[in-house]
Amino acid sequence: MPVRILDENGVPVSGLLVKAEATVYPGITQTQTTDSLGLVTFTNLASTTIGLFTQTVDNKIGISGVAATSSTVTIRLIPFLPASNSTDIRADNGIVGWTGGTTMDIPAAKRDLALVVGTNGLPNLQTARAEPKVYPFTKSVYIKFKFQTDEVPGGYFGSRFNDYFVVTIRSNTGGSASLSRSMNELGLGAFDASGATDWFTLQLDTEEGVDWVNFNIGVSNVFDSAYDSQVIVEKVGDLTCEQCGNCELCPGNPMCQETCKEPTLRSCGFYSECAEATLKCGDGGYPIKYGRKNCLAFQSDLAKYSGAGQTFIWNTMYCLQVALRDAINCDSTCGQVNDAAFDSHPTCYINSGFCNLPVEDWWQLIKTVNTDLLGMQSVKQILQTGCGCAGQMVGKINASILDYLEKAKNDSIVNAAVHLAKASALLVLRKLIEDYIGGACSLPPLTIA
Repeated sequence: MPVRILDENGVPVSGLLVKAEATVYPGITQTQTTDSLGLVTFTNLASTTIGLFTQTVDNKIGISGVAATSSTVTIRLIPFLPASNSTDIRADNGIVGWTGGTTMDIPAAKRDLALVVGTNGLPNLQTARAEPKVYPFTKSVYIKFKFQTDEVPGGYFGSRFNDYFVVTIRSNTGGSASLSRSMNELGLGAFDASGATDWFTLQLDTEEGVDWVNFNIGVSNVFDSAYDSQVIVEKVGDLTCEQCGNCELCPGNPMCQETCKEPTLRSCGFYSECAEATLKCGDGGYPIKYGRKNCLAFQSDLAKYSGAGQTFIWNTMYCLQVALRDAINCDSTCGQVNDAAFDSHPTCYINSGFCNLPVEDWWQLIKTVNTDLLGMQSVKQILQTGCGCAGQMVGKINASILDYLEKAKNDSIVNAAVHLAKASALLVLRKLIEDYIGGACSLPPLTIA
């Protein structure tokens, strides 16, 4: 997919790093540097919404969310603009005076007015911006918003029509914070019947020397413009508090949001919007590298599990998010949270019905988490500490192997080959369990006549 980067005057920008990310597969990224024509080419892209982002040393940004394509995608850089008096973060909820978007009544909002930035039947990225000044006593600025897409009530969740939004805050000292998500990445559980999420809060700490900030919002249709999407902004404001854990004085703190106090069922948003927004552990920390990655991997593979397996997955994901929530406090370090989160995995797996899953779901679970060390450690710990669970698993596997072998004896050559292949796969799974246990448990023997 060719991508061309132009500055605000339409001039190609060379030597600029551009990042492409498959939005539903965290960590699947490519980074390329623009040539003299401002071009980069990304290859072997996943068939999903591709998030594109670039940022210059002078705080200009380029953003887009598109379906993978062979046509050239052109991104025009958004400069960091001078302060403006048109928007005051302490008046009119900070939503008046924006360039782009529309201020309108939103009955679902707590306040009468909201700023709405919508796709309006257009195929490309629609944007809005504001450049408010920051008061000397301000400790942080924030924007509270939700994403709404007609794709969900239209029945297109999980499809290629994976609409996308991005919200950024930049300061005159070079600080920045951003949040970008696609419909499928958020998970169906994040949406209500109208296709709206709960409220997100994006926050940027304002260190000494910050005099003003730039807010930028983008929302885009993907693949077609038949069903619109929009970002609804309830409030833009600032905080003067430094009292961690006090949600009355510091309502903009991530863990004070309702979806952080009580994680949303069937959604992976807690890891980035709550845990990572609070801890700031980075891409190598538990919230992003393990929690969010595994949650989205299970969500992506959901259709490969039985009904019982799908229930197990969502119950486990919710349990893990609650355990992570309870581990986060004002004094938490990334290392402490990592340890607490890891310790919660075996309990959440077992209490959610891991030991009672069908054999096929065990095999699929191991395939889903096989590339993740923490996920595999959890499976090993369950088997090593729960001999009853391990014995139950192996007993079911033995019975299935013998059943497939018996079917192979009495079926056609073609079908017999299928039965034997399934039996062979289960033998591999049985050996895997034996290796994990390492002799810690006595397992039912497999006797083949």
